[in-house]
Amino acid sequence: MERHIGREIRGLSNLIKRRIDSQAAKLGIEDMTGVQGWLLHYLDRRTPEGRVFQRDIEEDFDIRRSTATVMLQQLERKGLIERLPVAGDARLKSIVLTEKAARFCRALHEDRDRMEATMRKGVAPEELAAFFTVTDKIRDNLENCEESEDNE
Repeated sequence: MERHIGREIRGLSNLIKRRIDSQAAKLGIEDMTGVQGWLLHYLDRRTPEGRVFQRDIEEDFDIRRSTATVMLQQLERKGLIERLPVAGDARLKSIVLTEKAARFCRALHEDRDRMEATMRKGVAPEELAAFFTVTDKIRDNLENCEESEDNE
């Protein structure tokens, strides 16, 4: 049977997602979507630098206010974030991770590092360099194809 790039990438992506979902379930976090995971990662990285507000998320993720509101409400219901009032401006709420989310992020980072090491196992540095060269070319092909189609 002929192998297809898209099928291979999807298969790898599914394996990675299953592993992340498994880690989340071990920590008592169910039904984590990919976007929610990225948002938690974003908050984990940004919070030490200072306060994060909904408008920051809207801008950095390039999403509408309503979309950000729904995402944040879901994370709040899961006990993963809190919205804390800002002194001096009752309209503003700073978004912070709960301890549950912080534990999840730490475990996810550790698991990501282990998974990366597992994926690299037995792969020579030159093979890895070739892999990244090929993935960059595929990405460029797809991005340029979309631009070409948009201009037609």
